[in-house]
Amino acid sequence: MQFLGNGERHAVNLTTKLHHLQQGDLSIGDYCRRLKVLANNLADVGEPVKVRSLVLTLIGGLNDKFENLKSLLPLQVPFPTFAEARA
Repeated sequence: MQFLGNGERHAVNLTTKLHHLQQGDLSIGDYCRRLKVLANNLADVGEPVKVRSLVLTLIGGLNDKFENLKSLLPLQVPFPTFAEARA
C-alpha cells in the first residue's frame, strides 16, 4: 500500500507542476516539451491528461508575447490538438 500512496503523492505533485507551469522566458518549444513530459509522467502513474486539458494548460501558461493566441486558440473549431496549438 505504501507504493500506491507514493504514486498518488507523485501524481498530485506532477499535476500541480503541470497546472502551474508558465512559459516565462522559455522558448515555445521548451515550454511545450516541459508540458508534454509532465503529461507523459502523469500517464505513467495512471493519471492521463486529456488533450483538451493539456491544450488549455498550454494556453493559460503562455507569456504576453503570445497574448493574441491566448484569445484565438480556444475559439478554433474543432478545438486544436496539442501539436496544432504548439505549431
